[in-house]
Amino acid sequence: MLRKSLGVKKRYGADVELPAFYKLKPETMAKENVTIEKTEKKPEISGRTVVYTCITGGYEKLVAPVKTPGFDYICFTDNPSLEPNGWEIRPMPEGLEGLTKVKQQRMVKVLPHKYLPDYDISIWVDGSIKIKKDLREFLKTFIYSGYSIFIPTHPVRSCIYKECEVVKKIKKDTTDLPDKQMKKYKEEGFPERYGLVQSNIMVRWHNDEDCKKVMEAWAAEIREFSHRDQLSFNYALWKTKAKCFKALDKKTCNSDYFYWDNTHGKPVKTVKKK
Repeated sequence: MLRKSLGVKKRYGADVELPAFYKLKPETMAKENVTIEKTEKKPEISGRTVVYTCITGGYEKLVAPVKTPGFDYICFTDNPSLEPNGWEIRPMPEGLEGLTKVKQQRMVKVLPHKYLPDYDISIWVDGSIKIKKDLREFLKTFIYSGYSIFIPTHPVRSCIYKECEVVKKIKKDTTDLPDKQMKKYKEEGFPERYGLVQSNIMVRWHNDEDCKKVMEAWAAEIREFSHRDQLSFNYALWKTKAKCFKALDKKTCNSDYFYWDNTHGKPVKTVKKK
C-alpha cells in the first residue's frame, strides 16, 4: 500500500532502493507500526531536490547559501540585476501580472508544483533565511515519514485568529482583508487554536496529490484575502481535510541549518550592466 513514488524509481533507475515506509499514509504507518526510528540507518535523499526563493519589489537581498551537493538553488525575481550570490536567477512566472508584488511572491512560494514541476522535493526559504550547512541530514529526520508538507510551528502563537490581531496591531496588513477573512472562517466553523505555522521555511513533496490540493486551496485564500500567508495555511489544511502535514520544530529557522535575519527592507545589491 505504497503511495505514489513521485517518479523516483523512474527518474533514477530500478537500482534506487526506497525504504519500506516510503510515502505510506499516516494511518497505514500506524496500522503497520512503521516508524523511521526502527531503521538503523536513515535513507539517502532519493528525489530530485530544489531549494528556492522569490524576491520581488527590491524587498530583500539574496543571501548566499551553503550548498548541498546535487541540490539546485533557484531564485525567482522581477529584478534582472539582482546579484545571484550562488543562486540561479529566473524571471517571475507568467500569469501573475494582476496581483500585487507581494502576492506574486506568495504564489511562487505556495505553488511549486506549477513552477518547479520537474523536481520531487522542494525546500522553500524566505529571502531573509540564511542556509548554514548541507541540508541532507536535516531532511533525513523527516522526509520519509509518510507526509508531504513540512513547515515549522509558530514559536509564540497557535491560533490564526490571534495571529490576525497581531498582524493588524503591527500593521503587517493595513487593509480590511484580514477582518473579512476571519469573519468568513468563523462563519464556516473553523475552530480557534487549530495551529499556526511559521512559513519562512517549507519542505514539500510538491507533486503529491494531497500536497497540491492543500497548496491550491492556500493560494486561493491568499489571492482573495490577506497576503499574510500564515493566516490561511491551517484553514486550507482544515478545509481540504488532507492528512499530509507534519509540523517541524519551532526553532527550525534558527538552528544548526538555518539563520533567520529578521531585518527587512535593506537595499538590494545589484550587478551593473556593462
